This record gives sequence, structure tokens and C-alpha cells, in this order.
Amino acid sequence: AWVTGIAADALGRVYVAGSIMYCMVDPFNDQVRTLEYRYRVRRYVRGTGDRYVVDGSWKRDTDYRVLEGTGFGSTRDPRGMQWASPQGAALYFADRANNQVQRYGDPAGGAWSYKLDLGGSGADSMLLVQPLDVAVDSAGFVYVVDAGNHRGQRFSTDGVFSGAWGAYGSGLGEFDGPTSVITHCNTGALATGGYGT
Repeated sequence: AWVTGIAADALGRVYVAGSIMYCMVDPFNDQVRTLEYRYRVRRYVRGTGDRYVVDGSWKRDTDYRVLEGTGFGSTRDPRGMQWASPQGAALYFADRANNQVQRYGDPAGGAWSYKLDLGGSGADSMLLVQPLDVAVDSAGFVYVVDAGNHRGQRFSTDGVFSGAWGAYGSGLGEFDGPTSVITHCNTGALATGGYGT
């Protein structure tokens, strides 16, 4: 199993994104084996431990999960995450293989949800290719690492494209595989990558 993202909310609940690799054995020919990946986002809460958690003071919240798939509320390879509440408490996460970002509101709190479903490519467009991380500032702007297009992007509180920065390269303002984004001083973002600044 691999952990690809982690976030915590104001109540101390922890969200973990990751993948699990299964080895499937053909029931008619044990020489044939297939490796499959399954992707999930799970929430853990304080309490009596269960068999899924090593530390006995945590347990998996079985009422909250985002399973593998392509529809809303599902994911294929979840990555960077952030819990934010400028527009109602919600978990934001990059959904790499679906080429989108999701805002997944807490069903218990009645928060609304959406996804930035902008798959595709193009240097002059707002399309996402393999987003790896998200960050949300205090005004609700969503910043996305668009790794496949070697840039960062910014979306408004309601998911409308509002700007992009960076391009492929190793010079100032260029990226070769950006991997993370953070908000800074509530006014902007900083993305980091393999090369460039």
C-alpha cells in the first residue's frame, strides 16, 4: 500500500489517500497472476482502534470513503490533499488519473461538492493533465499543480479558471514535473518541481 496524500480537518479527523496493490491469481491456472491497483480516500477518527489501524487510539470512519471510479465522489489515483473551509468545510484533492480536482464536502455537515473535470492537454488552455497537488487560500481560490502540462493553475471559489503560470523548461518560472503547491500569505501560491523555480 502507498500513501499519496494526507490532510486533517478542524475536528482532528485525518484523511488518507492511497493505493493498494492486489495480486489476483487465476482460479483455473495458478501460474497466471495479475497485479491490480485500487485507489481510495479514507477518514480516520480518534477512538477504539480496529484491525485497519496500527495505533490503537484511531479507527477508520466507515461512513466516509471515496472509492475507485470515474464518477463524482470516486477517484482514480488520489494525490495531494487539503482540508479547507472558506466556502464550507470540504476536502480538496487532486485526482491524477481522472485529470481532475475534487472538492468533497462532508456529508454529515451538508457541505456542497464539485469537481474540476477538465481533462485534456494544451499549453494555452485550462485543461488538467495528471494533477498532483492542490492548495486553497483563505479567499477560497484553488491552486492546482498541473504536472502533465508543467504548470500551476488557479481556479475561483466556484471552480472557474482564473489563471495559470509556468511552462516546461529549467529556467526561471519554468517547471519539469512540478509536484506540490502551497498558498503563501493568503495572497498567492508557490509551486515546486524537479527543475526551475
